[in-house]
Amino acid sequence: PHARFMRYWESTRRSRSCGTRTDFRNPPCKGEEEARTYRLFCRASSAVNPSIIMVSMSGVLVAVAWVINSYADTLGLLYLGAALGGIGAGIIYGASVGNALKWFPDRRGMATGMAIMGFGGGAMIGSPLADKLMKFFATPNSVGVWETFLAMAAIYFLFMIIGALAYRVPP
Repeated sequence: PHARFMRYWESTRRSRSCGTRTDFRNPPCKGEEEARTYRLFCRASSAVNPSIIMVSMSGVLVAVAWVINSYADTLGLLYLGAALGGIGAGIIYGASVGNALKWFPDRRGMATGMAIMGFGGGAMIGSPLADKLMKFFATPNSVGVWETFLAMAAIYFLFMIIGALAYRVPP
């Protein structure tokens, strides 16, 4: 039954819209089990904003990237951390710009510019913060880079999760 539902789901991908009461009451499915699965999916997808999930995932990816980079002792680990961080940053960038465009559909250029400005502002704050953290964690034997990477991982993760929970879709 699940395979049949998935075939049906893929064949009607463009025509369905979840989130209304009529979708819950009158699902376009043939069997009772398919209708139950359809109702469950519609309720779940309308109850949770997908941007919250995506931004939370990107926060995890970016934090993991910082942790990997703090322990990297080979070039391969450094590349892995950079790849994970880039994927996480790309996800949050896409979600942020997309959400900004939904809030300001008549001022798309301003919305995109404000989102890009937020990314630049993050770098403007993050760079001096990393410098101060390296000076704080410096010892006679170490410049404090790996400790700074771990601290930055925690800071970025915290702010990305707070940002994810603050996401709202326009009415």
